Amino acid sequence: MTLQTAVNIIKELSHKGDVGNTSDDVTQQIYDCINLCRRDVVTRLPKRYLRKTDVINIVKGTTSYTLASDVQKPVLFRYTVDSTERFLTKVDSEQEFYRHVYSASATQADPTEYFEAGVDSSVNQQIIVSPTPSTARTLNYTYLKTWAVDELGSAQLTSNIPQIPIHLHNIIVKGGLAYFLQMYSDPQLQLFMRQYRDDLDFMDSYENESTDEARQWRLYPLKLKTF
Repeated sequence: MTLQTAVNIIKELSHKGDVGNTSDDVTQQIYDCINLCRRDVVTRLPKRYLRKTDVINIVKGTTSYTLASDVQKPVLFRYTVDSTERFLTKVDSEQEFYRHVYSASATQADPTEYFEAGVDSSVNQQIIVSPTPSTARTLNYTYLKTWAVDELGSAQLTSNIPQIPIHLHNIIVKGGLAYFLQMYSDPQLQLFMRQYRDDLDFMDSYENESTDEARQWRLYPLKLKTF
């Protein structure tokens, strides 16, 4: 669903604004409400929707490396030596890292540990590896990414709603509508706010439902209700 479609539906259901006008105050208010709802949904999404991978070129004698600009939280670091996967172990404490792990005078070797060393001047996250690398390696890493776009507006009007899976776009419309009606103390507010909260609860159960068990894929006979 595009942002334009979501805005138009909210206008039609609320009986406010003109679907042919995207530069009026009502449209801007709807943008704000959709952004509020989108934040609600993204924070409740399983982390797999934010998963991303990248690589770092490890250089001999260099211990400090900058991660991709959209890294929110690193998950794992790994590299291959003679067809064998090796993983870096995270050291949480900076004091422990410098007291017991890292030493500038230690013999160079393939890295085994890393420490998250804050951000650089461009606010990109950095890591320090130990021991100091003795040879060039390709370090693969997995991380949770940040949002590509924080505020949706006229620039995204013809694009699909980002970060939200397509099967959850209806929740964005219902949530955006509920927040929009709240601005006007509309009598329909309670109805749509309840539907929105119900949909958020359903999203939680749907997204976290296990599909590993065989019974999840079993087709049961259709049962017709009698009245």
